[in-house]
Amino acid sequence: MKKYSSEEIIVALQKKDQEVFRFLFEEYFGVLVQFAEYFLLEREAAENVIQDCFLKLWEKKDFSHISNFKSYLFTLVKNICLNKIKHLQLEDKHRTWLLEAYMYAELPDNEYDEVLIARVYRVVNELPEQTRQIFMACVVDGKTYKEVAEEYGITVNTVNTYIKRAYKYLRGQLGSSVLFFFLFSEKCTKIF
Repeated sequence: MKKYSSEEIIVALQKKDQEVFRFLFEEYFGVLVQFAEYFLLEREAAENVIQDCFLKLWEKKDFSHISNFKSYLFTLVKNICLNKIKHLQLEDKHRTWLLEAYMYAELPDNEYDEVLIARVYRVVNELPEQTRQIFMACVVDGKTYKEVAEEYGITVNTVNTYIKRAYKYLRGQLGSSVLFFFLFSEKCTKIF
């Protein structure tokens, strides 16, 4: 397959040249996925971001301000990743608020089913060690992502990824997001 210079790529993209676009996809998809995975720590999410990136690239109408295409492409991927991380952090905050609201609105003084509490406890303990520790620090102990990141010597984005993975595993094992209100109740946090 023919190699293209940055200038040729920009001109071809302006003309919506499918051959050049195919070249770009084949040439850069793998390396961009690895780059996005550095930010998102999840292969599937990274692949989705790169697909979004190429879609934005195809839909873009003006390339006149771009002097170095490769630099532009990596910057585009980085910005999409950072926006996705911000969005995920916002989703986590909203999920926490909804679960707390549900807990206070629906279950003010109910006794909890000990079997269910034990099940939640068992599933949380099945998490990988670091994931479990970070999840417990954020969700049970109420620490911020920033506090946990500093405590463990990792980035806030990494904390976000651990929390996301923990919720995904817990949802898969427990089958219902309604069960998460147990993690926010005073009675359940005492057993952890």
